Amino acid sequence: RRPAQRARMGDYHHHRGRGSPDRRGRGPPLPQQQQQQRGRLDEMIRYGYRVDPYRPPAALPADLGTRPFHICLLAICIDGLPYEHIWRAWATTTAPASNCVVSLLVHAKYPHDVTSESLQPHLITKPPRMGRGNSFADPEYLSHAPAWGSVQITRAMVDLLRIAHPMGTTDNPDYLKQEEDARFSSRRFWLNVNGNDPNQTVPPVDKFLFISETCLPVQTLPEFEKAFFGPPELYQTKTAAVAATESDGDHKTAAAAGVQRPDANTPLPWEVSWVNAKNRNSPDTPRNKYESDQFAMVHRMIHG
Repeated sequence: RRPAQRARMGDYHHHRGRGSPDRRGRGPPLPQQQQQQRGRLDEMIRYGYRVDPYRPPAALPADLGTRPFHICLLAICIDGLPYEHIWRAWATTTAPASNCVVSLLVHAKYPHDVTSESLQPHLITKPPRMGRGNSFADPEYLSHAPAWGSVQITRAMVDLLRIAHPMGTTDNPDYLKQEEDARFSSRRFWLNVNGNDPNQTVPPVDKFLFISETCLPVQTLPEFEKAFFGPPELYQTKTAAVAATESDGDHKTAAAAGVQRPDANTPLPWEVSWVNAKNRNSPDTPRNKYESDQFAMVHRMIHG
């Protein structure tokens, strides 16, 4: 380069480290509040967390009024569930009066010590590995062997969610092949079945519910369904309104068909969650008398 060009390049590299807008693409120094927020995120990243960009919640599924609800129980135990028989009775005895499919996934600290033959299929396993020929090898239980109050309990909860979340929602070829093997199929997690579906289609999970060894149901399954999803006429009305308006984008179509569209400012029971919450006063924010304290810990950059 010519001497003048080398001088300009030297000045450029000299000022990159002086807080100029070109400083590693970071721009000028951030305000103190943003620096604190950025510091918390950097600390999480150093611990191994990866913060995904915020994505708005999915729209109301169009088949909500025609398919059963799916309630997924996520259990953490040591070597068994003492009240397994009660949960099975809760899911099956009142099933005809309910529109719910119930599944159960279990993370055991000592999975090989689980003696209940009916509970063993519900234990979560590692991703299947190919064995001889074109078949999978025997399942290998997944366990973090958590100590009391350790971070491994959180990792067990995350793995339960990770395994349960794809049920009924993915068309990944590897996952579909896994569904063909009864040892790895998500149907092994079911506590009851949908009698109205001869194909026993796996519906997407609508509610995740963590339980421990000492948890017991205190309401029937129909009462549980009503508390979480509202009465059937509520979600069937909204589903019909959504289908009628999505056909041509005109709300008058729903009114002409005799369907009243619910108030957009009044969320349905299953729409109230921390994922949908926008601020501590929004109708989508859970009302448990601690929302002010809890929402102060939620940042839009930390999804979920």
